[in-house]
Amino acid sequence: MNLSFLLCFILFSSCSSTRLISSDLPSIEKFNYFDPSGTYLLTKEIKRENTKLISRTQLTSMVKGKKNLVEKSVTLSQLGSLQGKKTRVMTLKPLASEFSVWLEGQKYTSVGETSEKEKAYNLRMDSPEIKWKGQKKILFPQGKFFCFYSQLWECLYSLQRFQVLSDLPESSFEFYLIWDNYPYLQDQLTDVGYEMFTKATLKYEETINNELKYAVEVDGQLINFFLNTQFRMKKMVWVAQGITILALDVKLDQD
Repeated sequence: MNLSFLLCFILFSSCSSTRLISSDLPSIEKFNYFDPSGTYLLTKEIKRENTKLISRTQLTSMVKGKKNLVEKSVTLSQLGSLQGKKTRVMTLKPLASEFSVWLEGQKYTSVGETSEKEKAYNLRMDSPEIKWKGQKKILFPQGKFFCFYSQLWECLYSLQRFQVLSDLPESSFEFYLIWDNYPYLQDQLTDVGYEMFTKATLKYEETINNELKYAVEVDGQLINFFLNTQFRMKKMVWVAQGITILALDVKLDQD
C-alpha cells in the first residue's frame, strides 16, 4: 500500500467503531504561530487508534482573505513499553511520516517509514532541487526513546514525561528528536537539523501561576513548553529560531 494513502486512510477513516480517541488527548487544537516570516494558524489533530498515535498538522496563512496552506505533516507512531529499572516505562515507536512545505511557491515533500529489518528510516524526497530528490536510507541511532518533531508535545505527553518530571524536578529525560521535516528544515531553521536524528533532553524548569515550564535542549538550543496543570500545551517558544506558538486564548504580550 502506498504510504501516503496509508497515512491518510488511518487519519481520516470514518469507521467510528475502530477509531479510539484517547480521553486524555485533545482531538483537535488551534494555535497562533509566529516566526520571522509572518503570522500563521497552526491546526493540530491528534488521534489514538488502538496503540497507534496519529498526528496531523497544518500551517496556514491568510492571503487576500483566503487560506493559504504553507506546511502540512502527518506522523504515525506506536505506543508500547519496556522494562525499566523498577517498573515498565512507556515507549513510542516511530512508524511513518509525510511532510510537505511550500517554499517560494514550490512544493517540497518527504515521505518516510521505519524498516525494522534494516533498523533504518527509509525516506523518499521530491522537490524542485536535485539535491533533495530521490531516496535515502538513514540508520537509527542506538536509543530507546524517539519523538517526531511535528509530534513532540503529544509524544512527550504520551510517554508521561511531563508528568514524571514535575514530580522529579531534578531529573531529566533523554531521547532522539526525529526531524520529520528533514531535509527541508535546513532552509527554514538555523544551526539545527543537519542529521535526521538529533539527541535531545527534556527538563522541568519551574511553575509560575499554575503554568509549568519545560525545556527541550537540542543542538544547543532550547525549545520551551509552557503547560497548564493538565499538561496541555498553552505556549511553545523557540527563541533561537524566533518561533512562538500560542493557544488561541493566550495573548502574545504574555510572552
